[in-house]
Amino acid sequence: MKFLLSITLTTSIAVAVALILSQGGYITFWWNGWRVDVAISTFLIFLFLVFVVFWFISKILFEIFSLPAKAKKYKEKVKESKKVESVFKLFSSYFKENYLKVISDSEKIHKNFKLRQNKGGDLSIIVDYLTAIAADKVGNSTLRDVYIEQIESDQKQTSNSHIFVDILKIQTLLKSKKLPEAVSFVSKLQKKHANNLKFLKLQLRVNEAVGNWEEVLRLSRITEKKIDVGNFDSNYYKYLSIENMLKVAGKNPVSIKKVIGLIKNDYKKDAKLTYMLSSSYMTVGKESKARDVLEEFLDKSWNKSLLDLFVCLSGDPKASLKKFAEWDQRFSEHYEFQLNLGKVCGSQKLWGKAQQHYEKSIELSPSVEAFVRLAEIFKIIKDEEAAISNWKNAAYHSLKTINSSKRLRLEE
Repeated sequence: MKFLLSITLTTSIAVAVALILSQGGYITFWWNGWRVDVAISTFLIFLFLVFVVFWFISKILFEIFSLPAKAKKYKEKVKESKKVESVFKLFSSYFKENYLKVISDSEKIHKNFKLRQNKGGDLSIIVDYLTAIAADKVGNSTLRDVYIEQIESDQKQTSNSHIFVDILKIQTLLKSKKLPEAVSFVSKLQKKHANNLKFLKLQLRVNEAVGNWEEVLRLSRITEKKIDVGNFDSNYYKYLSIENMLKVAGKNPVSIKKVIGLIKNDYKKDAKLTYMLSSSYMTVGKESKARDVLEEFLDKSWNKSLLDLFVCLSGDPKASLKKFAEWDQRFSEHYEFQLNLGKVCGSQKLWGKAQQHYEKSIELSPSVEAFVRLAEIFKIIKDEEAAISNWKNAAYHSLKTINSSKRLRLEE
């Protein structure tokens, strides 16, 4: 349509020009004694038509000669379309968790489209990546490793590096328990992927596997500062690293002091770390330090485990009683607080006050320990009947707790 319009427009222009020039005049052609007189306007129209016919013939010839190239281009387009369709099917099989089909589809794609020979680049890497995962899912570790090696080879050729490929290799090394290789590979990539959360998580797992607890602690601090950590619990690794460092330290004061130094100020808002730190101070004989750490936390928040540990400090019972008096208004409704206050009073032989707090603890929530300690108080003050009654209550409550636990296990 465009071609016809262009011819019509051009012809109209030529006729217009010819009419303008048709004020007079002829062109005479002589040939072998023959004479032909042609008006200028007619000659111009004829000349234009000759040009149009020549152009049209040239166009036809050009189209004829360009047919092989166009056919080749069309063939490549069809092939590319089939390749995209095949890759789409592979993705579909992967998301449907049909991993055996992923492996077979991948082999067909490489065979039919020669991704590697044609320098498929990223597409070849993605296909191999999905196939490596699929092979791992079906338990074919040999095929998985072959595809991972191929991906690494492709990355070297294209000078591209993909984080998901590096993560897959680390996961594979961990799964295969090739820990030295995993540590070496992670160290090589540390600067490159330092801000990638997935890489940091795997780096944590690698260092946990080899028992490099100081590095685990360092990495846990980095991950907890990340905004998008999902359901990842960085505190788990922090606790684990400190627990293991303390276990390795044993009762060596120098090693324990080093661990205390690594805890820094993390303990101030964390009950578990406060417990670890104060326990460490107690191990090296620094009870006053342990007391300060526990009081610093308990002055702000309630925590049963820390209060239990605080009562174990035997250094200054009078100071403990004074501290309990400060906490009484905030913690008095906790039965554990009344129980521990009773213990402190008992250690000072304040039997009346101890009895009072044990009874208050039982009133809030009966416990075997409160009944036992109350029985001991009555035994000390020579009230055998009351002592026996509390021993019975302790036994009854203990039996009730055991039966309740059994019932819960059966229901589960």
